[in-house]
Amino acid sequence: FLTAAAAALAAMTAQSSNRQRRHTNVDSDTESHTANALAAALSDYGGEAFAHVPYAEWASSLREECLAMYVALLHAIIRTSSSSLQRADAARCILASDPYDERATTALADALQDLGASGLAAAARERFRSSLE
Repeated sequence: FLTAAAAALAAMTAQSSNRQRRHTNVDSDTESHTANALAAALSDYGGEAFAHVPYAEWASSLREECLAMYVALLHAIIRTSSSSLQRADAARCILASDPYDERATTALADALQDLGASGLAAAARERFRSSLE
């Protein structure tokens, strides 16, 4: 999972860098390949690493690294996806593990707004504000 995720994120970064350097759009094949790499890496995530040994100190750093990479992949999907549903799903996954992630909350509310669910978007923003109090 970690290897595939790092490669997918590197491909996305390279694609973004090429786009900025050339001041042009990256071809759709490259974007499709990057999106597929992100999705494939995300599908490799099997949940919390070593969940069967929750108190083992030797597993805690790997568990944290896997979760951080999972969240990074989800944020990458939010940045690159043109699908409001996909962005909303990714944001919900992030918020399930970190309800205080402001970028995910904003992405969820924006995606819901794009889908025409203004009330749900406002509720997501309000839940986040309330959670900070």
